[in-house]
Amino acid sequence: MSTALLRACGAAVTTYPHLHIRSQFSPLRGLCRIKDLVKAQAGGVACITDTGGLWATTKLQRACESVRESTDATTKPIFGCELSLADCGPMVFLAADSQGWRSLCDLSSRSLSDAPATLDYASSLPGLHVLSGGADGDLYTTLLQRGIDSVRQRVRQMSCFAEYAVEIAPTMPRWRDLARVAGECGVDVVATGDVSYMRPDGEADLRLLRSIASKSKYDGANVSGDGYLRTHEEMSAFFADCPEALANAKWIADRCNVTLDLGKPRLPRFAEGERELLRSMAREGLRKRLMSIAGDHSRYWQRLDYELDVIAKMDFEGYFLIVSDFIRDAKSRGVGVGPGRGSAAGSCAVWALGITDLDPLHYGLLFERFLNPERLGGLPDIDVDICTRGRASTVAYLQSRYGVDSVAKLTTFKILHGKTALKDCGRAFGIGFNRLNELTANVPALVAGKAPGIAWIVANDPRLANLMEEDRRVNLAVQYATRIEGLVRETGVHASGIVISEGPLWHTTPVARDKRKELVSQYDMGSAEDAGLVKFDLLGLNNVTQLQMAAGSTGIDLSEIPLDDAKVYANVASGDTHGVFQMGKGGFRRMIKAMKPDRFEDIIAAGALYRPGPLESGMTKSYIERKHGRETIESLHPALDGVLSSTYATCVFQEQVMSMVRILAGYSLGRADIVRKIMGKKKREMLEKEEVVFLQAAAQHGVCDEVTARKAWAVVVAASGYSFNKSHSAAYGLISYHTAYIKTHYPAHFYAALLSVAADESEKGKRIAQTFDDMRRHGVTLLPPVVGRSQKDFAVETLTTGSLAVRYGLAGIRSLGAKSIDRLLALPPRTLDDLFALDIGKRDLRALAYSGALDHLLPRGAEDREAVLSVTLPKAQPAPKTPKAAAKRKRQDAQIPLFAAPQKPSIVLPRREHSDDDLPKRLAAERKYTGIYLSGHPLNAFAEGRSLRSRPDKRDTIMIPVLLDRVFERRTKKGEWMAILFVQDRTRCEEIPCFPKSYAKLADQLELAVGKTIMLDCGATSEGKLHAERLIPLGWKLPEVCDNGTPLSDFIVLDLETTGRDDDDRSPGTQRVVEIGISEFVGRSHSRNYSRLINPTMPISEGSRKIHGISDDMVAGQPTFSATAPRLADYLRNRVIVTYNGTRFDIPVLQAEFDRAGVPMPSIVAIDLYRHVRNRYDRPIRPASKQLGDQCAFFDVSLTKAHRAADDAKATGRLLIAMQDRGLIPKGIDSLVGV
Repeated sequence: MSTALLRACGAAVTTYPHLHIRSQFSPLRGLCRIKDLVKAQAGGVACITDTGGLWATTKLQRACESVRESTDATTKPIFGCELSLADCGPMVFLAADSQGWRSLCDLSSRSLSDAPATLDYASSLPGLHVLSGGADGDLYTTLLQRGIDSVRQRVRQMSCFAEYAVEIAPTMPRWRDLARVAGECGVDVVATGDVSYMRPDGEADLRLLRSIASKSKYDGANVSGDGYLRTHEEMSAFFADCPEALANAKWIADRCNVTLDLGKPRLPRFAEGERELLRSMAREGLRKRLMSIAGDHSRYWQRLDYELDVIAKMDFEGYFLIVSDFIRDAKSRGVGVGPGRGSAAGSCAVWALGITDLDPLHYGLLFERFLNPERLGGLPDIDVDICTRGRASTVAYLQSRYGVDSVAKLTTFKILHGKTALKDCGRAFGIGFNRLNELTANVPALVAGKAPGIAWIVANDPRLANLMEEDRRVNLAVQYATRIEGLVRETGVHASGIVISEGPLWHTTPVARDKRKELVSQYDMGSAEDAGLVKFDLLGLNNVTQLQMAAGSTGIDLSEIPLDDAKVYANVASGDTHGVFQMGKGGFRRMIKAMKPDRFEDIIAAGALYRPGPLESGMTKSYIERKHGRETIESLHPALDGVLSSTYATCVFQEQVMSMVRILAGYSLGRADIVRKIMGKKKREMLEKEEVVFLQAAAQHGVCDEVTARKAWAVVVAASGYSFNKSHSAAYGLISYHTAYIKTHYPAHFYAALLSVAADESEKGKRIAQTFDDMRRHGVTLLPPVVGRSQKDFAVETLTTGSLAVRYGLAGIRSLGAKSIDRLLALPPRTLDDLFALDIGKRDLRALAYSGALDHLLPRGAEDREAVLSVTLPKAQPAPKTPKAAAKRKRQDAQIPLFAAPQKPSIVLPRREHSDDDLPKRLAAERKYTGIYLSGHPLNAFAEGRSLRSRPDKRDTIMIPVLLDRVFERRTKKGEWMAILFVQDRTRCEEIPCFPKSYAKLADQLELAVGKTIMLDCGATSEGKLHAERLIPLGWKLPEVCDNGTPLSDFIVLDLETTGRDDDDRSPGTQRVVEIGISEFVGRSHSRNYSRLINPTMPISEGSRKIHGISDDMVAGQPTFSATAPRLADYLRNRVIVTYNGTRFDIPVLQAEFDRAGVPMPSIVAIDLYRHVRNRYDRPIRPASKQLGDQCAFFDVSLTKAHRAADDAKATGRLLIAMQDRGLIPKGIDSLVGV
């Protein structure tokens, strides 16, 4: 919709206008979705006043424009915000005009910083209408807390605003008091809805959002539903005795006429004569590029002139100059910059300016994929990868160049997607942490590129559907999660996006401050583009840092690396790709080993083919098979061979799609890019319409017949869903090749850089251990950390043999602070006295000692690590926290005795007796702080044995001595528990599966074996991969279960099904028994079952009926418990009774029923199996469900009819025996009862 049409919305408002609405962009405060809101108010006024921010203003205007285009109903947007001032509670501010919009941006920006505006400052700003706020607002809160006199005083205080009105709303039970005070003070009163949700039943959802925000239990009591979007008639009826409040709302709406100027890019002026400057720089850059390229260069100059003309037509010269400028500055300061990312790599002008480093013409990359001359108005998007360590300095350069107040980050919105919404709702309904993890354990992060919604989760997880039937809380969590799905949970900061404006940003758009006090636009990426803020994507990439460090230490120029090195391709084809960009993960490694690339085009294709679409569609397999001649390559048409031959007639890239329609139908590349976008949307009607156009154009163009054109269209449509951006794949393929080249020819420098980058990450220990494993395979030595020799980063050292090794860097030591590292590098200690003089903190001293970095300073080396800590920890002083404390420390150190010269005491370490436990403890501490074993290995104490490289013969197993690092437990698709064992031998690490049958036997042993040495008995799958079947402890023993009392024999198992309650009250005294199930065991074998339905003389709740399937009709006519009680008491008397959760449920329910029947509860010996299960599974390593069904499945115990009393009782007895047989619980009655 045009700006002129929107300004026409200033006509008088004829229906009631809501002026106080919280949209979905009020985090955990609003439920009104903007599209629904605008649709409901089409033809009138659509206003949003989100709490704190103006995040959704451009989205509101675009929604109004969309409604205008689809319905011809002109809807006027009104922009406002609910803000608290420094000296005043929440009020509503509405922008009346363009000055008011700037004032609103100013106030909102200050509100989301450390210096919110004061009342005096806010009242000085022009163009604002101010309302006193809703039920949570300043004035109504004053009324409730301090009384009517304070309200009068507050209203008079607000006379400082030119346009102030007292707000009344249905959410305020005492709104008439406010209206009366407004009349007394001569202030207008305005009726609003104080809207937070669209329908009356939305109050329950709002309560839930507030529970999530406060991390409290959901309270659904006394839900009023007053804060919904009322109609004109409802508002008129509610305020029938205060019509002037409605009239004032219309009056304000008539005077609020702000239209945001959207869609026009606004860039700071880079320099005078930008067009001529860009052309000059590009031509000079291309001239230098072509100096190393032989042959005719005319096509390069033609392409550059064409691109520069398109850029000039779009008036984007300034954008290219800005990007070129900050990249040139970064490179001049030694900050690594990637060769390109995204479609910008397809531009010759961008290449000539030095922004990218890949020849677009040589690799067939298309400019129109980046900037389409036939789609005017689209903003350019040059994504830049930069060294992680240098990104901050580049942002600082931009701030110095354009002004600190003109450069800002972008906001992101963390949405309540399916999994997040389910977990948040579950917590609000009291579901525990482990239980929530179980509910969402099988939910993938992405489905078809998007986070799966609640509907998908329920439809694809039958176990969750069953739990919804069994547990009312789970059912409620799913219901509410469905309703709040898609709302904003909180705001965040974009990882790489920044915007630059002409002048301070808050003059035209709202901003905020992040935790680092840096400027952040309140707009997300889409809104920023709408507002004309051009985004610059500056992503800190560790692989660029790694390349920069490796290239710098070797002295090689990345631009001169040959792309046809046979040794590099051989290593990549063998799967030797740990640490190689994109290729390091197992799935990619398997694909690349099958592909066996031998040219750079294969590397480019690999990045595009390793994605879900190509992998699942068979495109990846087809490419590999055709490359190796195992699948026939069929030409679609001779004219297309030049486009498809590099990918073996497989349509891998979007650029190929564009070229195909250009060749066959005579489309321009700009038109071809539009077709590519249409195909990407996958809308049937659009595709059918475009197919007609394509076939007509192909017929007119005359390159092929109709049959070929139809075949080509089918290929294009099929490929459009899976094809990838070749420009991006080529640029990232270059990074992959460069890292593989350095690994091949400079392995020590490669590993030093890779480890240095890993040391910057939060999980540094894991990354360092993985890389250390790869280093050993390549024969590269990792030297231990040594204070005085180690640098901050990992560094290459030359050994006496002349070979190169890597010295462990201080930054890689866990818990060693940056300040201590700086002190150690500035004044390397040569003695312990020197070390103590540096005032290294206690935690840092411990890290240095346990990592082995101080061994060379200790008389007995590693054996004195504990000894040095016993001396240093009491003597070490924490670093001063304030300048005053530092000055005091300095004065104390400067004091000199009057009659004696100062003497620095020499440290004498206490002698300690050697213990057998010293070595294991020392190695464990060493690994904790460095991530690896450097001075030895726990397996060195045992015979060499087999290694993880060994494989057994068919149907055979082998015993491998390993260290078990951790156990990752997960469910299979069948719902069975299995585990992945993370183990290591002396030379390598592996992940070995333990399948369900084996894991059921080994689970408890594995839990005890974590961090210990074991002999692992492994078989092999048909693919030759190891899997665990049995374990034997090495150097330790499995604990024996303490057994007291007579062994359990001849017992019965009792289970009850009950009525339940609709109010979810599960206390035993409120239940009535509907079924008694008893299972008899003679010796330790099942004998027989008894089952009896009981008439509870009260209705069975709906929730309980769904669980056990027993209805009121089924128990009608059955005996009551009172009638059964005497015989049941005689049967149970002095028996050993086993239950599952009987302590908390079955036994108390039974007691209550006997009391009501007037029959004494018989004396029994009660054993609660659930308590034994809970004791075992409430350990942090084992998150398995404690429900009877899950335990039976885990121990392979049959449970045919869950939640029917006799079947549950029989399964409980067999579960007890299965756990006893595996030594997991005692067999003696006294021990079983005593838990």
